[in-house]
Amino acid sequence: YSGQRNHINKFRRDFPDAEFTPLTDPQDPRLAAFWRDYETEFHKTGPLAVQELALAQEMFSRIGTGWFCAGGMMAEGRLVAVCLAEKCGGTLVNHIEKALYSHAGAYPALVQAFADHYGGDCQWCNREDDARDKGLRTSKLQYLPEALAGKVRMEVGTELDALKAVPTLKTERLTLTPLRKADIPAYSALCLDDERNRWWGYDYRTDLGDKPLTDTYFYDDARADFAARRALNFAVRLKGKLIGEVVLYRPDFRGGFEQGCRIAPEYAGHGYGTEAFAAAADWALYHLGLARVVAKCFKENEPSRRMLASCMRPSGEDETYFRFEKTV
Repeated sequence: YSGQRNHINKFRRDFPDAEFTPLTDPQDPRLAAFWRDYETEFHKTGPLAVQELALAQEMFSRIGTGWFCAGGMMAEGRLVAVCLAEKCGGTLVNHIEKALYSHAGAYPALVQAFADHYGGDCQWCNREDDARDKGLRTSKLQYLPEALAGKVRMEVGTELDALKAVPTLKTERLTLTPLRKADIPAYSALCLDDERNRWWGYDYRTDLGDKPLTDTYFYDDARADFAARRALNFAVRLKGKLIGEVVLYRPDFRGGFEQGCRIAPEYAGHGYGTEAFAAAADWALYHLGLARVVAKCFKENEPSRRMLASCMRPSGEDETYFRFEKTV
């Protein structure tokens, strides 16, 4: 432990007024000042490093939820190091540690003070992985850890991961298929219909931003969503012609998906939306294996309310939406 002890002693000599302080308010102005100071000294420009810093800041925005314990080292009237952890059984799991590079020894001083303050009822302290960084590995090994665990990578999936392709479904009058390149003009017209899409609850301009709107933008976006298994888009066809779409999206990772449907205005009023929506929901429950399909509509959208009520049961409402669900 001599290496870490020497760092702590140097920090205490250089900053004799340093003290540990718990952090419980995400709006604490000391935190905002720390992130400004940290970014001034942070010179890593790689995408992973930049993303990791942004996620660390997001995690600290949740310290008021009661899930985490957080604290920092104060020196010279400001925060110079911060840590966020949680208690899992008898283990204190340190998720995030950040310190100003200009304050040598702040990291080990923080680790020691944090464990003293929060770890009294814990048998273990999990310092987590070293990201294959030589400096981090050297530092963490100087604590003489009791054990080094293997690293496990987990990716949370959904029922869509079981699909190799978007299937084809048939109803009495309609066919639901994958989108095709030949659908691009009709599909783009459907997605660009602002009058009807105000009920869709999504404005494509939000994601488009400053990028140019290409002819294939919506088609490419739908294909990318399915490639990542984020969503599944069915083209709704009448005698082979695309007249609308049904979308399974927004998984809850507990066996449920949200479903939406839109039909081109010239085909409205013939029950095509109800027919397509019901077929897709039944397939999702009884073939894909979902536990539930949910949907919502704006309270002002009476046609959608009637459509959803005909094939799902009401599950609640708020100031904006009527909500529905269908279960096995």
